Amino acid sequence: MRIQSFTVALGLSFGTVLLAAAPARAEDEEPRRVLLLDFEGAQSFGVRQWVDQRLRPMEGVEVVPKDEALDGASPTSGEAIVAVAERSELCAVVRGKTVGKGGKWTLTLDVIDGATGEPIDSVVFESTWVMGIKKELDATFTERFAPVVRRCNAPEEETEEAPEEAELDEPAGGEEPADDDQEPEREPRSKRDRSGAPRPTALQLELGLPLFTRRLHYEDDVTQTLRSYRLDGLAPGVAAGAVWYPGAHFTSGAAAHLGVTGGYLRGFPPAAAREGREFDTKTQSYRVGLRVRIPVDPVEIGILGEYGGHDYEVARDPNTGLALVPDVAYRFIRPGAVVALTSGAFTAEAAAGARIVLDTGELQSAEFFPDLTGWGFDAALGAGVVLGPVAVLLRGAVERYRFELRPSAVAPGPYGAAEVAIDRSALLGLVVRVELP
Repeated sequence: MRIQSFTVALGLSFGTVLLAAAPARAEDEEPRRVLLLDFEGAQSFGVRQWVDQRLRPMEGVEVVPKDEALDGASPTSGEAIVAVAERSELCAVVRGKTVGKGGKWTLTLDVIDGATGEPIDSVVFESTWVMGIKKELDATFTERFAPVVRRCNAPEEETEEAPEEAELDEPAGGEEPADDDQEPEREPRSKRDRSGAPRPTALQLELGLPLFTRRLHYEDDVTQTLRSYRLDGLAPGVAAGAVWYPGAHFTSGAAAHLGVTGGYLRGFPPAAAREGREFDTKTQSYRVGLRVRIPVDPVEIGILGEYGGHDYEVARDPNTGLALVPDVAYRFIRPGAVVALTSGAFTAEAAAGARIVLDTGELQSAEFFPDLTGWGFDAALGAGVVLGPVAVLLRGAVERYRFELRPSAVAPGPYGAAEVAIDRSALLGLVVRVELP
């Protein structure tokens, strides 16, 4: 009995020592210091930020600031990488390159051992567009990158002892799951569809600060009594827009590319001056509709069908009650298209649309021209830079309406008679766009 009791006590003591020793090794283990070099290729600055944001919270890894490790340009040769690694006590150096061409985006991360300057492995992420790369990083970065970086600067003895350490750690839960199928559950599955494919951007928001001008004038003014309107200089405004693709929250298929679009602009024109008097002036425009997205990287095509309105009002003469110029309240249906190109950090877009006019407001009243017919169109060009999910563009646009007035030869309107009215405006402004998953 004494021998059995001694054996049990000895076993318990030995087990306690083993369990106490395992946490001590985990606590004493130094984090692997990793340096991210500058990335190359399309949208490299923003993509590097995405990688950095996902690498920093990774357990057992310390990201070394580039300014701390490098005095100048990034090292390119193996010898230079070893020198930098020795100076900053680096375990690994990571180089990245993005390529966007022919409807395919690829991010390649080369992990280089700091001790030898030799590549350990490469991790490749692929998608049909650049925001898909971000979704791939969200979903699989830790799972795919962690095993590679754990191999940096690792002595051969650790590789040989790995099975024994795994056996000792198994009673405490272990670091690696026994079933590989459980690992993807740690990643945000909501950002991928049921097939595992990354989903495209679901929401696009815009905020703009445009400057605009407007002119309304008549051609073939028979009576020479109609007054034109011209906004002197440029007036400020504020604009907002959004495109939402509800299906992109659930799938990457065709349903992910049918969206709802909307926009609003409020202008602040100065008061109209006439014969020493000023008349309050205000304007606003809006639009809502549907948009179909056709991504063919690096180009995205949008087909739109929208309903919109554009109001421009000038106060009446308080003494006579007469209108200085007719107030317009355009209501229209707008079929249109937009083409956007993104290459590296550069983006450009072109848009155009026809305006099938349903109503013009006071211009079509009995006081002016009740029998008029007309139409309009708009066009826009923009270009700017892309920084990850944010784009900053300079955008210019024009809008033009042309109306056949058809004045009555028997009883012309009280303001006069003309054959044609043309209303045109132009805008130029800065736009900030944000794309969200």
